[in-house]
Parts: sequence; structure tokens; C-alpha cells
Amino acid sequence: MKSTIIIALKLQIIVSFKLGLNFRHDSKDFPKALENVPKFIIKKSKYIIGDKGYDLGYNQEFARSYGLISVILARYEGVPVYRTKGYYRKRMKKGLPKEYKQRTKIETVH
Repeated sequence: MKSTIIIALKLQIIVSFKLGLNFRHDSKDFPKALENVPKFIIKKSKYIIGDKGYDLGYNQEFARSYGLISVILARYEGVPVYRTKGYYRKRMKKGLPKEYKQRTKIETVH
């Protein structure tokens, strides 16, 4: 079984999840899980943090459409910035915001 969860970091509670029975890439489940987050939680949030499995230009843009700043680590660290595609992915390659350190809370809840 495969699970994708979205957590409210301050409260450390699960606000959305997506369960799957087959193994597939994490990035495909991200939009559906984000759509299921209650609107009042999105309005109070500023960032959405994810690991390398969610690094996809579409996911970055999808999060921005909800007014969230996506902080997702770039998958291929050895690839230079100029060869990376996508505006937001290039920004993550240049340096992660300090909010990425909050990802340890996600692992605790998971």
C-alpha cells in the first residue's frame, strides 16, 4: 500500500491523504492530495514542503495556483542549474528556504 499525506505542521495533524494499492511515483499523487486539503487550512498556510519524490514542475505550479510557496528538494543534485527545467525547480536548486528544515516534523507524523 502507498500513502501520500499532507500535514498541518503547527498542529502536527494529517489534513489530507491519498492511499493507493499500487506502487507509482509520488509526484502523481500530489495534486489529488492537495485538492483534498480544506480551504481554511490552505488560507492559513504559506508553504507546502515535500521531498524529492514530489519534484515535478507541474507540482510546483499546482501548489502556486493555491497560493502556496512550494519548497521541494530537487531530485537530481548533480545536474547543473542551467540544465534544470522549470522556473521553480531552478529556484530550489539554487538554495532551499529555511522552511525545509520543518520536513522532519512530517516524517515524525508519518
